[in-house]
Amino acid sequence: MPRSSIQSTSGSNGEKPRRRQLRRPLDAKTHSRSAITNGAVLLARIDGRSFWARRYKDLCAGLLSDLGGANAPISEAQKLLVRRGALLALELERREAAFMPNGADDAAVDCYQRITNTLRGVVETLNIHRGRVARDANLLPDPLQYAERYEEHDAA
Repeated sequence: MPRSSIQSTSGSNGEKPRRRQLRRPLDAKTHSRSAITNGAVLLARIDGRSFWARRYKDLCAGLLSDLGGANAPISEAQKLLVRRGALLALELERREAAFMPNGADDAAVDCYQRITNTLRGVVETLNIHRGRVARDANLLPDPLQYAERYEEHDAA
């Protein structure tokens, strides 16, 4: 089906009929999605063979795995946050590599801290952190109660 159709209109003073295009919405079947959406391209105009591009892809895969894997029902907003989180983590790794030989000045540390905080917010929004609970002495059961439950289970 064509994108637009032509309609003839005649002028008010008897002039030659003009042709006018009518705009119609694009047919989703005839127009494919972008290469980024399809997963064929990692980032626009970026060669996916570089070290940083491969690391970005690994970070995206890791974050998607934390959300339940590639087959999990992940919304488009979550996919966007995964990509942003991977990019923030990649930038932090790049900055860490630059800090090693020469150290870092106060402005670089401040920027690093802000990026880290932003990454924390993205991870919290994705609820990735909830799977790992820090151990607390108050969360551990009382040994006597545990032994009683163990004996009740063996008796049954």
